[in-house]
Order: sequence, then C-alpha cells, then structure tokens
Amino acid sequence: MQVGNTPTRIAAILSGQVDGGLINPTDVDRMTASGCCVVLGDLSALDIPYARFGVAGLGSYFKVNTDTAARVLAAFTEGIHYYKTHPEDGIAALRSRGGDVQTAKEVYQKVADSYRAGQTRT
Repeated sequence: MQVGNTPTRIAAILSGQVDGGLINPTDVDRMTASGCCVVLGDLSALDIPYARFGVAGLGSYFKVNTDTAARVLAAFTEGIHYYKTHPEDGIAALRSRGGDVQTAKEVYQKVADSYRAGQTRT
C-alpha cells in the first residue's frame, strides 16, 4: 500500500494502518527507540545496487535543451562532491531534521559511502 513520504509512512506505521515501510536513515533510530518497530533490512548494507535518488524529465525536453540537461547533471555532481568534501555541512543539514549528533554523523557517513568514487578523466 502506498502511503506517501517518510513522515506519512511513519504516521501510518505508528497508527497501525501499515505494518512497515521504507524509512529515511535519519528517522530509523527514532522509530526503533519508540519501541514500535525493528529494522528488517538496511538497503545500504545489502550487496545490491539501487537508486537512492532520481531525477526525471521528459526526454523530448532534454533532447532539445541539451545545455540544461548538462547543467542539471553538473549540479548534481557538484552537490555530491560538496557533500563528500564538507562533512560538517552535511551533518548540520541532517541535524536540522531533529536528530542527535551521533546519529547525524552515522547517517552522513552511510550516505557519503553510498556514492561511488569518481572516475578521473584522462
């Protein structure tokens, strides 16, 4: 049953409307600490590739607007690079969602590790 984003999924779990769901890493400790739930699996610990984030757009738009497509990809790449090279900012962003320092550090590292190392162009 599709119930929406993470806050909506958490509410559905806590109210008993669903028995489980995908939860953002920043919210897992809070959920397990409440005593309501157990972690069945951590996608980052499984040896399977999966998309954490995605960007979608009309192919016809990007075929006509190739510069825009290139700039979107460059922005994502630069954002990932910034995240991985400025851990204090990443941790601060995670803490702004209400987590404690240790949880934010652990989640930051999981996310940073989930991005593949870049390839050097020759």
